[in-house]
Amino acid sequence: MTFGFIDFAKEVLEASDRPLSVEEMWAAGCKRGLDGKLGSSGKTPVHTVKGDYLL
Repeated sequence: MTFGFIDFAKEVLEASDRPLSVEEMWAAGCKRGLDGKLGSSGKTPVHTVKGDYLL
């Protein structure tokens, strides 16, 4: 199974002690190196997180 944006968001939110905006979530995930685990090379990954997160 590949590591996707939902996995990215889930991992970041589980490690957080407070709710995060999508932009904060993306920054926190990148800081943890999770962006490197994604199988995507899109130009606007934060928008993809936002689209998946709001489902």
